Amino acid sequence: MTGVPGARRQRGFTLLELLVVVVIIGVMAGAVLLSTGDRRVGELRDQADRLFTLLRWCADEALQQRVELGLVSDESGYRLLEWSSRAGRWDAPTVADVPAAVKLPEYLRLQVQVQGEQ
Repeated sequence: MTGVPGARRQRGFTLLELLVVVVIIGVMAGAVLLSTGDRRVGELRDQADRLFTLLRWCADEALQQRVELGLVSDESGYRLLEWSSRAGRWDAPTVADVPAAVKLPEYLRLQVQVQGEQ
């Protein structure tokens, strides 16, 4: 948003940072589940692959459509949002083929950690 008087630059994480975090979380969670012999390993792997694919798609879509997409997570799952510069807030995405909110199984949690921050 350069060149717009009075506009504030939005702070956040890039999709690449989120992808790296998701991969690290997936690997760590997979290692823990494999070491305990839990039967839910396949579900964990599927959810990690789904999220990784979604974030990769978002990165491509954001570049092609020139939109800012964000990921919001809570205890039950995650969803995508799109930055609306007109409204000055994050809203439901307007780009095509965006999946609805994703609900994770009760035994899975998505936690985002950024290296160097607590």
